[in-house]
Amino acid sequence: TGLIGMMALKVPEDMGKEITNDERVGYSRNGKVEFVNPSAGRQFVEDTILLNYTVGTFVVFPYDMLHCVYPHFNEEETRRTFPINFDVYCQ
Repeated sequence: TGLIGMMALKVPEDMGKEITNDERVGYSRNGKVEFVNPSAGRQFVEDTILLNYTVGTFVVFPYDMLHCVYPHFNEEETRRTFPINFDVYCQ
């Protein structure tokens, strides 16, 4: 049992040209973080949560939550994050 934490230390101003979803307006995933709900398909529950990382953003979520960090395509800038794992021991 545990938690994962991620903090954005440096984020490119421009993520570069979207490659995979160019034609789908509002569907850009370039440089974003997406969390997938394990109970997707249920009523009144979002299937995914798309997070647009900004400097100083700190998120904490369970180890077993499916997540994806999409690449960015700006070759001039880097993205830097600080990840941390928390082990939780219940007695």
